[in-house]
Order: sequence, then C-alpha cells, then structure tokens
Amino acid sequence: MIFYFLIAIGFLIFVHELGHFLAAKKSGLKVEEFCLGFPPRLFSKKYGETVYSVGLIIFGGFVRLRGEDDPDDPEGFLNLPKLKKIFIIIAGIFFNILAAYLMLAFSAYFGYYMPAVVNNQVQKAITVINLDQAISEVKSQLRILDKIIGVRFGKETYYFNNHKDLLSFLHQHTNKEIVLIVKRQEQLLDVKVTVPNSGVLGIGLLNYDMRYHKSNSLRASYVDGFYLLFTEGKNIIKGLGMLLYSLGQFRFDVVANNTASIFGIYNIFTFFSFLGIGTLLYFLAIISLNLAFINLLPIPALDGGRLLFTILESFNIKLTFQQEESIHKIGFIILLILMVFISLKDIYFLFLKS
Repeated sequence: MIFYFLIAIGFLIFVHELGHFLAAKKSGLKVEEFCLGFPPRLFSKKYGETVYSVGLIIFGGFVRLRGEDDPDDPEGFLNLPKLKKIFIIIAGIFFNILAAYLMLAFSAYFGYYMPAVVNNQVQKAITVINLDQAISEVKSQLRILDKIIGVRFGKETYYFNNHKDLLSFLHQHTNKEIVLIVKRQEQLLDVKVTVPNSGVLGIGLLNYDMRYHKSNSLRASYVDGFYLLFTEGKNIIKGLGMLLYSLGQFRFDVVANNTASIFGIYNIFTFFSFLGIGTLLYFLAIISLNLAFINLLPIPALDGGRLLFTILESFNIKLTFQQEESIHKIGFIILLILMVFISLKDIYFLFLKS
C-alpha cells in the first residue's frame, strides 16, 4: 500500500511540475532541470538542454529554470516579460486543477462512496469499510458498507454513537458471545460472534454513513466532474479561509487539528482504497485541488508568493532579488516548521496514541 501511495503522490507532484515545465518551454525559456523529489538525487539523465532527475525525498519536486536566481541573465526567468512569468507560475496550479477535474470525472464514471449529507450535516453511522484482518466469524457474515447499529449481550441491547465506544465495549467483553446488530441496506441482521481474548474483531470502521454515487454514462461523467470540481473547490476555499484566519490569530492548534501531514494523508488513503477505484480517484482529486489552491496563496516560497511579487512589479513596487529571496527563505522555514509540527501530531495520533 505504501508503494501505491508514493506513486499516487509522486504523480500529483509530477503533474504540477509538468505544468511549469511545458509553460516554460512554450515561452521559449530554457529548463535546466526537471526533478521529481528533492535531493540527494537517485537518478539523473540529460536529454537535450534539460537534466531529468529523481530525488530521494519523493514528497516534492522542482523545475529549475534558466536565470531564476540570476537577475543579470537577460534571457533568464527573472527578466522575462511579466505576462510570460505569470503564465509559467500559474501553469502548475492549472495542471493540478485539470488533473483534479479528470479524476473527478472518472470517479463519477466508475462510481464512488462519500459520507451521506442531509441538510448540510454529515450523517453518523458505524460503517464497515475493511474486512481484510477480520476474524473468520466476522469475515464470513459481514460485508463492506454494513452498518453496526448496536450489540446484544444476554438480555441487554447496547447502542453506540461511534466506533470507539463499540471497541471499548468489545474489550470489556472478551471471550464472550455477543450479537452484532447489523443494517444492510434496509435489512436488519444478527451476526453472532465470540469476542477474542484480544478484544479485537479486525474490522475497519468509519463513523459516517456512506452513499454510493455514479454517473449514468461516460458523457454524463464529464458534466458531473465539473459540478464536483466546483463543489469541492468551494469547500477547499472555505477551509483555507478558516486556516488563514487561525494563523492570523496564532491559533496553531486549530491549524494542526484541521490539516494533515503526509502520514495523515496516507492513513486516509488506505481507508479510501478499500472502497474502490472511483472513491480513491475522488480522494486524489481532492489532494490535487488542495495542492492547487495552497500554491495559489500569496505566501512566500509558494507559487502564489512569486505571483504576488510579479504582480507588484506592474505597480512599480519591486524588491531587489536578494530581498525577495530572503522573504522566500523565511517563508520556507516557517512552512517547514509547520509541516514538522503537523507531522508530529499525526505520528502521535496514528501510531503512538493508538
């Protein structure tokens, strides 16, 4: 699973950098290096005027353009006409949005599962999404997307609001025979099982009721893809607005609790992978959209920061190259610290606390 996750994330990064690469080529600017990942380099090969390489640190990538750090190069990036510079900067963002649309369209075509929403409220339910590690008694009787309504033990029936309460109950009734009350579509079933000594049934659970969506045809999926792109884009913009407000208030705890590091994203990736290719494509489309909108933010070290400085030049507000690079380096350090903070949070909750 880790291998497939690395391939998926690497693809999204590749798409972003490919946008910069093609835009630079279209603008007549030399691309000195196209690197997937960050150094140290594992592989590099020069074709034409460009060195193509793969870095050890796969969660990133870059396109090194001629003159991007040399203001004295008359044919370099820094001395291009402003419209060409803007075109190259936003091309990576556009490619991530395009990739997101295509993945959403194919997701709609293949069919996907998403949490059920009624009146803007996510519907709660203890839903089975993985049975790979389930004990034989459970695996033979349960199905993916069954909902565990409650548990009958003796003459008593217990109902739970979330899977943590259910798991706590199981740990308190080891080596006992219980009956899981299961809802499969509109049918109620009794699933008898003896709780192992470990108190673990090996079931993967979510706390949301899931709904299946599928386009009527391939042509309809193209239209549905646009609708999903607009809907998810709007949700991401709202979420980013909330995070920026929290950053402005120095509420780093709120930021950490509403963001995920690569470890948190991997955890979600594994959950969605059990629900089919359509659901997995939907999730990757959301990641691609997030990459696009985050890069569009006017934050130093991101595409949006470089776009902001380029636009300011049009209003005769120009910093020296050294000043601009210093701002980008400070922004990069702040982003790195935030990433480490969020990663430590995810590691704690996913591995240490569990």
